[in-house]
Amino acid sequence: PSQRRRGAALGLAAAAAAAAIGAREPRRAPGRRDFDGGDDYIDDGPAPRSPFFGGRDAFDDEPMRRPPRRPAQDFAGSGGPPGGGRAHLSARRPPPRGDFFADDRPERRPERRPPPGRRASSGPSTQFGELTVRGPAVRFLQNQERMSGRALEPTPIQAASMLPIYEGKSVVLQAPTGTGKSLAFLLPLLLRLEEEAWRAPRSGLRLLILVPTADLQVQLCGLTRALVGEGRADTVCMLRRDMDNTSVRGMVVVATPRQVNELLEDPLTRQVWGDALAGLDMVVVDEADRLVAKWNRFQRKKRLEGGLVDPCLKVLQRISEETFRLGRKYHWQLVAASATVNRRTERNLRFSSGRALDLIRAKGTDMPAGSANPMGQYGEGTTSWPAGLRHTLRVLKSFRFNVAMMVVTDTIIELAADRVLVAIAAGAENVPKSTFGLNPVTGILRYRLEQHRFKVDTCSSAVEAAARMWVPSRRVGGGGEDQLREVIVGTSEALRGIHLSDLDAVIVLGDPVSTNEYIHLAGRTCRYQTETGEPSGGSVVTVCPENTADRIVKWGALTGFRVFEVPLSEPHPPIPGKERDSLDLRSMASQEEVEEAPARPAVVVDDDLFAERPASEGEEPSTLSSSGAWG
Repeated sequence: PSQRRRGAALGLAAAAAAAAIGAREPRRAPGRRDFDGGDDYIDDGPAPRSPFFGGRDAFDDEPMRRPPRRPAQDFAGSGGPPGGGRAHLSARRPPPRGDFFADDRPERRPERRPPPGRRASSGPSTQFGELTVRGPAVRFLQNQERMSGRALEPTPIQAASMLPIYEGKSVVLQAPTGTGKSLAFLLPLLLRLEEEAWRAPRSGLRLLILVPTADLQVQLCGLTRALVGEGRADTVCMLRRDMDNTSVRGMVVVATPRQVNELLEDPLTRQVWGDALAGLDMVVVDEADRLVAKWNRFQRKKRLEGGLVDPCLKVLQRISEETFRLGRKYHWQLVAASATVNRRTERNLRFSSGRALDLIRAKGTDMPAGSANPMGQYGEGTTSWPAGLRHTLRVLKSFRFNVAMMVVTDTIIELAADRVLVAIAAGAENVPKSTFGLNPVTGILRYRLEQHRFKVDTCSSAVEAAARMWVPSRRVGGGGEDQLREVIVGTSEALRGIHLSDLDAVIVLGDPVSTNEYIHLAGRTCRYQTETGEPSGGSVVTVCPENTADRIVKWGALTGFRVFEVPLSEPHPPIPGKERDSLDLRSMASQEEVEEAPARPAVVVDDDLFAERPASEGEEPSTLSSSGAWG
């Protein structure tokens, strides 16, 4: 009987303990699951202390203590979990040692919401097209207007794309080089990112920008920091291999796909960056055709046989997998941009990311008469080439380094341009990279041109100087006694997507392998100007072998530009308005010869030479002029 009474007493005690524990448990919301797989709880208030232990540990005299939480800084300046996500699921309280009745479920933390009637961005606002711009971006636009001296109007691609991007649509932008595609996607994305960060603040990576080169990485990072303002510049991170990448710094990261892949393959950073990609809201692929569709048919076949995948496609596939794992497959936005977009580019982006993409294209000028494809690439009868861009050829039968550099030097002097870009397109069999490298070409040009008051520098130095405070690098002057003309040298790979303001001419040295490469190199000049709101004039001179000249003529007939050949025995016509400067520079270059024989008269450019001439009877239209001073 005594054992039965003792058992009944223990049973009553156990029932009382169970009732007390049930009273302090929070209710579970039926049918709700959070993004990380845990249950979502509804807390009804403070839990009562246990009547058995009085809130103390059964085997220790110390009261139960909760570990302190460290608030994380996010884009809006509020506290949040270090890894991003819901705030009330980030901090879990471990049970004290020996307390089997402690509650180890997550504690709900109230979310911070803006007070009613308050905007996400304070300060002045302005209207840029159909987009209302607030915050530090207003100061950036005002500075551009102050420098141009006129009201700033969006370019055609900006007017057509900014509002859809701001509304969250995944799009592909296609427009000629120099039309402001970078500002077209950065401005609406940063505005929406700030508003979403204020409504639902959380830290971690929110916007990832993928670029092909390190120079473009520097330039886009400088533009992004100028748009977010000086106070938030530290939220924009430019990824580098020599920095500590064991944690994600900033909410906006500008990186190359190869850098991101290395972090995803490294055991020390694999988990951190995998979780960061899972919480992404926006992804930008700049120069998309270079990142996802750069190979020709033979190269694609070889890479398929070897099982090789482009780094950018790997990153997009990983983002799709990580977001699907957290139930966010359709909760992120993809924006791609390039001057040359074809079906293969759009298809690779769509299948690797799983996102449906809309094409937004800015129409160019009308196709010229005599084009092999009068309807153009997109069947609209327009070309992506801006009006006023002039294309000339200087053909070398024997393409040797010394002869080619002499022709380039003479062409720069004869153009009399204030700012010239020399683009090295090497890699073919007759133009090897080992011979036509960046350092040899820069050294020869610096030696031959500095005595004629030309400053020769590389593309990387020019980009870094312009990106320090993101102000357009103005031209150095009009040839006065105290001013230097500037020559910038870069390879075709490094110049992709780079904006260099006020380039009067581009000299392509070597052998462009495709139409896309020629379009991107020639597009460094004749870009939209804030002063006029229209593309400025420019010249593209290609110093190349004979087989390359034949290809460029065919490209002109297909894509809609006219090509003129300038013989090596004649001086190249100068930039319009620079005829007198060209004569002075040529006189300085051949001062010893001028004393013995009179100098050749200055060549005056007649605009009719570049105008479309109807073909005579019985003659087929052609894009190559082969008579007079032009061929």
